[in-house]
Amino acid sequence: VALGGDLIPDIENYHPHRGGSGDPMFKDEPVILEPGSKIHSILGRERIDVRSGHHQAVNRVADGLVVSARAEDGIIEGIEMPSATWVVGVQWHPEDDDGSASDRRALFQTFVDQTRLARVAG
Repeated sequence: VALGGDLIPDIENYHPHRGGSGDPMFKDEPVILEPGSKIHSILGRERIDVRSGHHQAVNRVADGLVVSARAEDGIIEGIEMPSATWVVGVQWHPEDDDGSASDRRALFQTFVDQTRLARVAG
């Protein structure tokens, strides 16, 4: 939104993206990663299972950003800025302990590594 894209304000009809009434907040959801994307190179495969719990989604992607991950129903789950050294955004919750520990470690370790590199370079 800050760069010019917009959101689907409420994806109420997309129940796979969050728990329903009486369900846990997060649900497991398969996501397809775009080959050649940063997130794909971090996780090393084209399909992952994520912990999802959102009611909004990216509608129009801002100029300069690209889609790097989608749910099977087409909802955008990841975006990146190819022109930047490392700008990656995900819609799911990698911090959730019920998700993949190895994926969580890979994402957060890459984030930490990239911030260290930026600090040294800056």
